[in-house]
Amino acid sequence: MEGQLVGTATTVQQSANGIGLSPGAFYTLWIGIIVYMVVLIGIGMWSSRRVKGMNDFLVAGRRLPLWMATATLLATWFGAGSSMGVAATVYSSGIGGVLADPFGASLSLVLSGIFIVGLLRRLKCLTVTDIVERKYGKWAGVYTSLWMIPVYVGWLSAQLLGMGTILHVLTGVDKNIGTMIGAVIVVIYTFAGGMWAVTLTDVVQVSLIVVGLFIIVPGAISEAGGWNAMLSRLSPEDLSLWLQPETLTAATDYVYYTGCGLATGMASLLPCGAIPGALSGIGDLSALTADLSAIDYPTVVTGQVPLVTSDWIYYIGSWIVMGLGCTIGQDLVQRSLASRNEKIAVSSAVMSGFFYAAIGLVPITIGFAARTVLVKYGITDSVMAGDLENQVLPRMAIIILGNLHPLILTVFLAALLSAIMSSADSSLLAGSSLLCNNVIGSIWPRMSDRRLLWFTRVTTIALTVIALFLAMKVESIYKLMINSWASQLVVVFLPVVTALYVPKATKNAAWATMAVATGVWLSYTFINASGTGMTFTELMNSDELDRALTCGAVYGFLAGIVAFLCCYLGERIPHMVLDQPEEEEE
Repeated sequence: MEGQLVGTATTVQQSANGIGLSPGAFYTLWIGIIVYMVVLIGIGMWSSRRVKGMNDFLVAGRRLPLWMATATLLATWFGAGSSMGVAATVYSSGIGGVLADPFGASLSLVLSGIFIVGLLRRLKCLTVTDIVERKYGKWAGVYTSLWMIPVYVGWLSAQLLGMGTILHVLTGVDKNIGTMIGAVIVVIYTFAGGMWAVTLTDVVQVSLIVVGLFIIVPGAISEAGGWNAMLSRLSPEDLSLWLQPETLTAATDYVYYTGCGLATGMASLLPCGAIPGALSGIGDLSALTADLSAIDYPTVVTGQVPLVTSDWIYYIGSWIVMGLGCTIGQDLVQRSLASRNEKIAVSSAVMSGFFYAAIGLVPITIGFAARTVLVKYGITDSVMAGDLENQVLPRMAIIILGNLHPLILTVFLAALLSAIMSSADSSLLAGSSLLCNNVIGSIWPRMSDRRLLWFTRVTTIALTVIALFLAMKVESIYKLMINSWASQLVVVFLPVVTALYVPKATKNAAWATMAVATGVWLSYTFINASGTGMTFTELMNSDELDRALTCGAVYGFLAGIVAFLCCYLGERIPHMVLDQPEEEEE
C-alpha cells in the first residue's frame, strides 16, 4: 500500500501540468470537452433566432417558468468562486474564510426575493438601475450603472481564471491559453443568443453540476478516511463562522514589527527569514498589554494576536458585501425580471437561496477532505512550486476519478466548466446590458432598438477583453470574485432600496448618499492600500487590498446611510414644521 501511494504521488507530481492519463483516455477527455463546447455554441446560435430586440436579448421576453428561472439563478451563482475558490479557501483557512460565499450569497438571494425582485418585476424594469433612473433622474441611473459594470468585469475575470486553471490542470494546456479559450466560447454564445442562450444553457449546466458533485463528494470523504475521521482532524476554529483571532506559535517563526503598531491594527507579520540580524527574544502576546512599544525590535511572538477594530469591520464586511450588496445584483435581478410573472420572480429567488446554501456545503466538504487527501498523495504547495492556489478542487477530481472511466472524469470536468461558464455568461450579459441600456441608451435615448442591440453585442466583446487582461494578473479566484462586489454595496444598494421604499426620497438625498459613500470608500481604500511599493499585479493579489476594499466598503456604506438621513430629514423637517406643501422636483 505504501509503495502504491508513493507511486501515485510520483505520478501526480510528474503531471503537475496535466493529469497523467493514457493517450486514449486523454483523447476521450478532450473530445468530451469539445463536444460540450460545440453544443453550447449551437444553443447560442439557435437562440439568436428568437432575439428580436432588447427585451428578448436582456430578459428573454419575460416568459421564464418557475423551474427554468430557479435553475438559471442557481447555475449562475455556482461558479468558479463558489466551487474552486471556496474549496481552496476552506483548505487553507477553514470555514471562516468563506463567509461571503456561500453564506452571505445565500442570504442575499433570499432577501432579494422577499424585498427587491418582486417590485422590480412589477415595474417591468430591464435592469436594476432602471428604478434609480426613474426615481432620481437620468444621470443618477448612469452613475450607478457605471459603478456596477466593474462588478461584472471582475466577476467575469474570476470565471475566466477558473476556466483557465481547469484546462491547465486537467489537460496540460497553458493557463493563459485555457483562459482565452473559455473567453471565446462564452462571448460567442452570449453574443448570439443573449438571455435566451444563457437560460437554456443554464438548464443543461445545473443538471451536470448536480451529477458531478454527487460523484466526487463520496469519494473525497472515503479517501479522507470517512466522515468521522475527517471531522476529528478539524479544530473548532475550522468549523466556526465567528471571528477568530490568529494564533502564532514558535514553530511558525513569525516576526513582529513594533514600528507598525499592532494596537492600531496595522501589524505586519513576515517570515523570520526575510529579516536580517539576530532575534532579540520570544514573548507571549496573551500576556502583553495594549501598549506594545516596549517589545524589542525585532521580536518573535507566540500566542493569539489580539483582535482590533479593523478585524471586526472586515468580519462585518465579509457578511454584508455579498449579503446585502448582491441583493440588487444585475445578474440576480435580470433572471427575476425574465420570469413569467411577479410570483415566479419571488419564488425562484427564495428557492435558489436555499438550494445554493445546501450545494455550497459540497465544496466546503471537499476543501476539508483535501487537507488529508492531498498530503496523502504528496500534493503540497511546495511540490506544485507554489501553484496549488485554486487547484484544490481539480486535483481532488484527479485523485477521486482518475482511476475510474475517463468518461466519468469528463462528466465532472463538463460539470465544473458548466458551473463556471454559467456565471461567466451571466456576468458578461449583466455588464453589457448595464452599459448599453442604462448608459448609452440614457445618454442617446433616440437610438433605435436595433442599433442599441448591436452596441450591446459589441460591448460583450469589449468587456471580455478587459476581463481577460485582469484574469491574467490575479491569482486568487475567491478574492477576485468577492472584491468585485464592494462597489455595488457602497454605491448602488441605498439608491435602489430608497427608490423602492422611501416615496419622499429626493434627488438631493440620493446624490448626497452616492457622493459621500463613494468618497469615503475610495479614500479609505487609497490611504490603506497605497504606499506599499507593490506592483499592480502584487497589489491585486495582496491581503492589504482585500482588507482595504472590504473595510472601506463598510465605512462607505455607513457614511452613505448617515448622508441620506441628514439630507432627507433636512428637506422634510421644514415642510412638517411650517406645514407647507412640498414642491415637486423638476
